[in-house]
Amino acid sequence: MNFEFIDNVPALATALPLALVFFVGARVTPQGAISLPCVMALTTLMYFYVLPLLVLSLRDNGFFGHFLTDMRWAHFAACLYAVGAALAMLAAFDAFALDPAAPRPQDAPMSNRAFLSLWAIAGAGVVALVMTKQLTFFEADSDLLESPSQYLFLNESLNLLVPLTILWVVRRDFSLTSLLVVPLVLLLFVQVGFRFRILILLAGLGTSFATTRKMKVGVAHALAGLTVAVIMAIMVGALRSYGRGLDLARLGGSLEDTVSEQLLGECGTIYVLSSFADSPLPDPIYFEPWLLGFVRMIPTFLWPEKPTSDYLSIYSSMLALPGGDKAGVGAPQHVEMLLQFGWLGLPFLAFGYYGVVAWLLRALSRQGREARVAGYAIAPVFFGYYMQTRGYFFQIFTDGLFMFGPLLLVRASSISAAAAGPVRTSTRPLPRS
Repeated sequence: MNFEFIDNVPALATALPLALVFFVGARVTPQGAISLPCVMALTTLMYFYVLPLLVLSLRDNGFFGHFLTDMRWAHFAACLYAVGAALAMLAAFDAFALDPAAPRPQDAPMSNRAFLSLWAIAGAGVVALVMTKQLTFFEADSDLLESPSQYLFLNESLNLLVPLTILWVVRRDFSLTSLLVVPLVLLLFVQVGFRFRILILLAGLGTSFATTRKMKVGVAHALAGLTVAVIMAIMVGALRSYGRGLDLARLGGSLEDTVSEQLLGECGTIYVLSSFADSPLPDPIYFEPWLLGFVRMIPTFLWPEKPTSDYLSIYSSMLALPGGDKAGVGAPQHVEMLLQFGWLGLPFLAFGYYGVVAWLLRALSRQGREARVAGYAIAPVFFGYYMQTRGYFFQIFTDGLFMFGPLLLVRASSISAAAAGPVRTSTRPLPRS
């Protein structure tokens, strides 16, 4: 086991700015250590510093021919990304440090018609997933469609459930009856098997509860929360069967071996970043991810010959062992940025992406209280965790549309708001800070 990268100067030099962003963000933002700046920095430290330590301490048999031998360039890439993101958040500090729960005189009630219509769309999408055999509840041994690519857009109905569930619970002030919908939605997410929706929903609910109760989450609680989230992601990843839920039979041998194997898979994005950062980069692809991202919004059944994201095959082509190209290996956002514009792309693109996030948060800040709270609760885990560890542009773009778009659609018009009269957003007064 090679631990040399732990105590070298580059590792410490790149970790210090991340720690600074985390502790300053925890101090100056209303949400404390679960604000977007803190989650971004803490995720970077966890995934690119702590998880490699765990892999090396348990077992490093390599990941499709790659080994963690020198992390200095991966740390440098993570630091450049974090610096660009931090500068964007500093430039738009008012958007990132807003208290979304603070009532405003111009707050309008949610439009019941829009809210119920969105729930109907989400419900129709879930039914369609069942009808196309991408989701099953009772036929554990049934054959799901092997390649339902023309129906993949239906999965966005599940993303739609994330903001709608949080809106419902916040609107009902976390009453016991409103919380009954949460396990039902989680059951759907577990059955489908995509972990990020579970994490975003649970983190969003926890953050929105803390926000509405004026609780500024401390560093210790944020660290505990992220640790639990990583453990849950590892366990769900070990037991999941896409479309069929959790299967305890997948544990196979001992629990330790299963966790070790899944931890290695969870670190797959780290191996990919380390390999890319430590090798000569291929020719830049420039704007290809953005162009393809918009083109691929058109469902496949309407345009079967639409362009595909062929550049993603570069990730798997670097894997040395046979079968790597079919392993479904992902990469963190840093790799796509390196492919687009090289090393200079990391800070500049991160600055640009978080500039767009600032624009989105300002748009959310003009919505009603429920939408503000929900949007500011989803943003830290979506952009701070999911975007940098799992996403490429098309994935983040489409998922973001369905997780944040509904929050911009549920506000009633000013005429409707005036006719409705004063609105109570909570069934009881909020406790003092």
